[in-house]
Amino acid sequence: CIRDRFGYAALSDLGVLLLALGGAGSQAVILGLLHLVARSLPIALVALSLAIVRHRATTDRFQGLQGIARRLPLATAGLMLGGLALAGFPLTAGFPAHWAVYRSLASEQWLWTLLLLVSSAGIIVGLLRGLNAMLGADARPEVARQPIVASLLLLILAALTIALGLYPQLLLGPVQSAAQAISPF
Repeated sequence: CIRDRFGYAALSDLGVLLLALGGAGSQAVILGLLHLVARSLPIALVALSLAIVRHRATTDRFQGLQGIARRLPLATAGLMLGGLALAGFPLTAGFPAHWAVYRSLASEQWLWTLLLLVSSAGIIVGLLRGLNAMLGADARPEVARQPIVASLLLLILAALTIALGLYPQLLLGPVQSAAQAISPF
């Protein structure tokens, strides 16, 4: 079931958040908040895309998704982009925080870094399996096209996911201010 794969991806990403808060030293709060904010976009993107797929295809099982990518290309792209961001793939919103966590853990706790990389690779393998199912040979003419409003929202979330991957410094100022505000606690 494709829904389960994204659940695993979100759990893996939650592990990165916990490691950011617990192992990033003096910058733990800033890194944790940065990751938390950047994590919200891919989760929203995956949730919207999965809702469109489940509503139009009436299933989220791999067998029932054969050929759905031809009828729902934006939802399929949203699922893949959101999953890649949850895996910390470069040029997505998840990459800067993942990279900072990897760098902060690499020198002292290299085993955690290795496990995080394996977890990200597992997410990508799951994404490829889902994409393979969605690109199947069966045409699905009975599946309605994507709704326009949901497609526009999907495009906005995808653009923000890529923009924060390219320009993570857009979040740094507000996140540092928030971290300073909560640091006495």
